[in-house]
Amino acid sequence: MNNSDQIISILSFALFVTLLFIFSISLAVRYRKRKKENELLKTSYLLEIRNVHLEIKEDILHHVSRELHDNLGQIASLIKINLNTINTTLLPQETEDKIEETRKLMRRLTRDIKILSVGIHKLSPDQSFLEVARNEIAQLNKTGLIAATLLVSNDFVEPQQEKSLMIFRMMQEAINNIIKHSQATALDARFCYRNGASIIELQDNGIGFDINQPTSGDGSGLSNLRHRARLINAELKIASKKAAGTTVTITFT
Repeated sequence: MNNSDQIISILSFALFVTLLFIFSISLAVRYRKRKKENELLKTSYLLEIRNVHLEIKEDILHHVSRELHDNLGQIASLIKINLNTINTTLLPQETEDKIEETRKLMRRLTRDIKILSVGIHKLSPDQSFLEVARNEIAQLNKTGLIAATLLVSNDFVEPQQEKSLMIFRMMQEAINNIIKHSQATALDARFCYRNGASIIELQDNGIGFDINQPTSGDGSGLSNLRHRARLINAELKIASKKAAGTTVTITFT
């Protein structure tokens, strides 16, 4: 081998070593970048879970406050009025009628306190996803704002515990968007299982919007939906047309 061939061999080897070194450095940089991204994603997920828990606690407090003011407080006031009007000037039958009316109010108060207790329990994060979802639809119908139906297929698989809170809040966020913006009178919620994944589909009959216009689809509600979907690796699809309603589809495994 002459000097020229030796030089070429040395240069080729040096080039190979250099490329190998650059490739190794590139892999190390990519690994560190991916590791940092995963750490940031995990931190973001934990923060979002914390926010979800706080939102649920706020919902519970709001629910309790509303029931105490609008329902239980009113019944308690009626009981107080009845007791204050029972006096010696009333005829025996009138007194007995007041006492019986007060008994009925007391039974109603006891029943409604029990219902409130059950309602709080159903809003808690320890309940099954389907139970809380059914309660949400029932509460929505109770408001009279919209007629909502829930259809659950027998093969629907509930989300894992660590995902259930996030998906429930996504469902609530979508419903809130429908109430605030869609002018819909009906909402169909469908839970099914297809192609190895669970699917939640929320379809309204509202005015819809143009999804190609950034100003229409970039509100905080939709941004929250997209953000939470990324955190739990769920697929979010939003289909809508003006005057043709909107369909929000959440797919997860």
